Amino acid sequence: MNISPHFFVACLLAVIGAIATTAQAEEYPQWLPPADQVKTTLENLPQLRASRSGVLVEQANAGRLRAGNQEWTARAGMQQRRERIGQDYFENELALERPIRFAVKADKDIALGENGIEVADAALADNWHEAARMLMSLWFGWLREERQALRLQEYARNLERELQIVQKRVKAGDAPRMEMMLAETELAKAQSAHAQARRRALLLATEIEKKFPGVIATAPAALPAPLPLEDSAATWQQKILTDNHELELAELTARHEKLLADRIGLERRPDPTVGVRMARERGGSEHIFGLTFSMPLPGEYRRKQTDAALARAQMAQEHAQETRVKVESTAMQVALQAASTPSLWKQLSDVAAQTEANAALVSRAYALGEAPLSDTLLARRHAIEAQGIAEQTQIDALESWSRLLLDTHAIWSLHEGHEHR
Repeated sequence: MNISPHFFVACLLAVIGAIATTAQAEEYPQWLPPADQVKTTLENLPQLRASRSGVLVEQANAGRLRAGNQEWTARAGMQQRRERIGQDYFENELALERPIRFAVKADKDIALGENGIEVADAALADNWHEAARMLMSLWFGWLREERQALRLQEYARNLERELQIVQKRVKAGDAPRMEMMLAETELAKAQSAHAQARRRALLLATEIEKKFPGVIATAPAALPAPLPLEDSAATWQQKILTDNHELELAELTARHEKLLADRIGLERRPDPTVGVRMARERGGSEHIFGLTFSMPLPGEYRRKQTDAALARAQMAQEHAQETRVKVESTAMQVALQAASTPSLWKQLSDVAAQTEANAALVSRAYALGEAPLSDTLLARRHAIEAQGIAEQTQIDALESWSRLLLDTHAIWSLHEGHEHR
């Protein structure tokens, strides 16, 4: 059986594409800062250290709720009895009292404490994730400016070569001196644009190093070609929603407010206070032993407190629903961006290659005296613009893919087991 060379090449390209896609999905993206730098930096951020302290606070609070605030109260009294007929007596009294918490209230307090720890854990994870998102956003903002600076630097070098050609033609008398001034002006504009881009990149690099000490802004040697997603956008959306810290925090907070409202509602039946009483009267000639019982009578205050707690619980539930809608929308946007940008980049990359080839042809034509300088400079501008659009789209695709990895906790996760080394 004869195998067509075209069929063989197609199969080979398919295998290479599958291998590259798998590598992209499993390997740590080399265009991002090293994972160990990111992990160390995030662990030492003040806001995340504060979140860890918040977990300790809730653990202590859970122990407090488990123990309850029902404490023994010791009461002592002394008095002097004076009778019109008879002698005076010195008397004293001792009492020991303690409120009794109903079992249903104790169970609710324990549930509140445990849920409070879960809320604090979710808040820590959400703060970690938000800090990682901020770092990623700053990183790609810097990478865009860094790549633009490099691109403008290359553009200025091309214009320097064009200027040299113009100078040779002017010296030979083949071109007017005005063309040399035009080329010098265009070069000066390119050099100014390059200096501005370099300044913006430096400012962003400084911001990264100040806000995230330990993360060093080092540009990758080259940017890889974005690869298409293996799964659909809906599948990636579901992966993000499966373990989303923001949504988990909102739902746990709503549950906490509901538990708190239930607990406050139980206070409409107050806890009784029981105790023992011992007294010595008439100078010790009489000894009294007894039991005491007291209970507050619930009123309007407790009812309004319950109504307010129920309203807060309803508000938290509505916020959780709002958060779910927002998270679902954001997840789908990120997934669609990652799914559509690679093909767009491929089209723009082809356009950029064509405009660059056209600029080279026009430049050669000018050197031979077959095209005006204005056409050469215009072709160079079109080429640099097309390259810029293509490269920015390429970075958009890499950022979308990185964001998918971040939101699915494949990279920069709070838990070490999910970190790529």
